Amino acid sequence: MSIKFDPASPAGQHLMKLVFKQVKIIWDPTLKDRAIAQYIVTLASKGYERKKMTSNLIGILGESTGPMLDWLLRHIKSHKKELMASKAVVPPKPSA
Repeated sequence: MSIKFDPASPAGQHLMKLVFKQVKIIWDPTLKDRAIAQYIVTLASKGYERKKMTSNLIGILGESTGPMLDWLLRHIKSHKKELMASKAVVPPKPSA
């Protein structure tokens, strides 16, 4: 796959929200912390292949890694133009 994108971009942030929802569905419906979703999106944004992402996530998500990555890779592939074109929003510097 190897699609790199900025996880801080609006499209990357939207993806992180969607990943968080999927993690709650697949892994733990009571999850409140978005750290695992952020970690998954960061791995994906670096262009990691499925095998490398699986090896990084298997200790955290266990056997439920497969459905999560299937969904994520399909989503990235279908939205790659938006993800690759989007840049992080830089907040304006306050005037002195």
